[in-house]
Amino acid sequence: MPRQLASSIRVVGLIALVAGLTFILGGGFIIHHYHLDEFLLNPAVTEGHVVENKSKQNYPGTGSRILPFTSYQAIVQFTDQQGQTVTYRDTFGFNPPSFQVGQSVRIFYDPQNPQRAMIDRGLKTSDGIGKLTNTEGSLGGPIKKDKVWFFGSARIFLLDTL
Repeated sequence: MPRQLASSIRVVGLIALVAGLTFILGGGFIIHHYHLDEFLLNPAVTEGHVVENKSKQNYPGTGSRILPFTSYQAIVQFTDQQGQTVTYRDTFGFNPPSFQVGQSVRIFYDPQNPQRAMIDRGLKTSDGIGKLTNTEGSLGGPIKKDKVWFFGSARIFLLDTL
């Protein structure tokens, strides 16, 4: 391999390493700065009830191929550890709505700031994952040096319940 090419590969590798570390350390800083680490590791948990599905009109930007559409954000009321009733508006909107009015939902929230909350959406199936198997293999090599090669690949994917 020519020296200039090897040097270029090292420079690209170093840039990729610095970029990756920047994303990891930057993400860690943001999580810690906004105290999301405390919220993610030690949230308070309670039951809440959906009191409304608030409609929101979404207008994509100029030149977008997506037409305007309506999404629905769940409005949930729950009682925090101090006995205060908290009304929380879900960050995410869906169409059709994810929850029905009156439906009971599990809420994770920050005891110091109950407005910082999230709905536990859990797994989207009733059964959970029963069994999921993926087995892959491949084999290859030379038959005649620098002339003829062989290669084969196989995959087995089994799914019982999802």
